[in-house]
Amino acid sequence: MKRLNIYLFSARSRECLLKNSKNHGLLEDKLGKLNLTMDGLARRDQKIFAVAERLGVPMVVTMGGGYGDPIGATVAAHAQTYLAAKDWYARIAAASSETRKLIEANQSPFLV
Repeated sequence: MKRLNIYLFSARSRECLLKNSKNHGLLEDKLGKLNLTMDGLARRDQKIFAVAERLGVPMVVTMGGGYGDPIGATVAAHAQTYLAAKDWYARIAAASSETRKLIEANQSPFLV
């Protein structure tokens, strides 16, 4: 897999990760050159989600690009990204909730 280009936007600090779900890399995309499978796109997405998690920043996912033939391949790739983002957010939100409970009980793993 080629290097991921990740851009963080902020006036003063890393505040947000913007992920444009371009699917030109999909094998069925007539304009793309990466020839990624759906699994390859999923691994790409997971790497980007991991960066957002490591940095502790929220992520905005947008749709963009994809000229699959058939077009259903592009639609499926976008749906896969959004479903993965939904699962990632649910996991992060649950972890944040548990951390908040520990802090309130003075048992945070972050307290020394």
